[in-house]
Order: sequence, then structure tokens, then C-alpha cells
Amino acid sequence: MLSHPAEKYRPYPPIALPDRRWPDRQISHAPRWLSTDLRDGNQALAEPMDSAPQTAVLGSAAGVRL
Repeated sequence: MLSHPAEKYRPYPPIALPDRRWPDRQISHAPRWLSTDLRDGNQALAEPMDSAPQTAVLGSAAGVRL
């Protein structure tokens, strides 16, 4: 695995169109890289929870009905 995966990618050259604002903005730094294993959701967090907080979150989510 790469030690700095964001360095693998180069930005696309900008396309200058005068009638737009936010698409002209460029990302200057890489986002925080996290695990993408979403089986229990805990690995996707920047700071994984212990079992007590995770049980509380799952318990409150189980009570919600759509």
C-alpha cells in the first residue's frame, strides 16, 4: 500500500468558464484517508468507537423507523 496515496493523482487542468464560481475552485490538499470497510461502520470512522458508544449509537438507530 502506498504511504501517501494522494500523491498518486495529479489535478486536471482547469477549464476557465466565466459564468460559474464554485466549479473553478480547486482542492489544494488531500482529504483524510480512512478505511472503507463498512461492514460494521466502525472502521470508517476517523476515531473508531469502543463497544459502549457503538452500542448506544446502534441502539438509538434501531429505534428509528422509516
